[in-house]
Amino acid sequence: MEKLIKFFRVGRKIAMLAKESRLNDIMETYERDREYIALELHDNVSQKLASSLHHIQAATQSEMPPDERRQNLFKALHLIRQSVDAVRGLMGELKPPALDFLCLAETLRYDIIQFQKETGWLVQFEADGANIPQEIELPLYRILREAITNVKRHAQSDSIIVRLHNNASEIVAEVKDKGKGFKPFKIYHGGLGLLSMRTRAKALGGECLIHSIVGQGTTVQVRLPLERIS
Repeated sequence: MEKLIKFFRVGRKIAMLAKESRLNDIMETYERDREYIALELHDNVSQKLASSLHHIQAATQSEMPPDERRQNLFKALHLIRQSVDAVRGLMGELKPPALDFLCLAETLRYDIIQFQKETGWLVQFEADGANIPQEIELPLYRILREAITNVKRHAQSDSIIVRLHNNASEIVAEVKDKGKGFKPFKIYHGGLGLLSMRTRAKALGGECLIHSIVGQGTTVQVRLPLERIS
């Protein structure tokens, strides 16, 4: 009887430690989100707004010729529009409106269409998207959105493959390009985006595997066992 009680106590302790580890992963994800938002606002939005303010102030100088004043106002308007687009993009990454009435697969399909229009790249999208728990659609979307954004910014590719499949035991998502790739050490010592993807997957009870070869491209694969998602 004592052994049985000890066994249950050990099991309870292991479950508590696992739950605590899961909560730590979630908190780490939140902190990385806050850091990402701060960096985007500082390095992107605030810089553009500061530049637009400079052009507006220059345009108010009475001695400035009309043509130069007009050019400064046009530059300020262009920067303000870029800032608005950046804020909208950031809001879309945090909570895409489409997820309120579309499933994850259809939301990704819409994003891929927009991506193809913007870049002119060759895009291959495969998804069944059935039976994906609603509570993980948003975090999984943000992992894949980060992977797609990384391809657009850094891969120097002209094509991308996005896959989303699931079965009775797990969800498997993949983003693959044939771009410039990077050295293996950057997988674990890279930027905030790579760390964010791995942390989010871990918080969901799964893993994010990143494989890259210089000159041959990069594959990001997310595997989420359904039995570990509660």
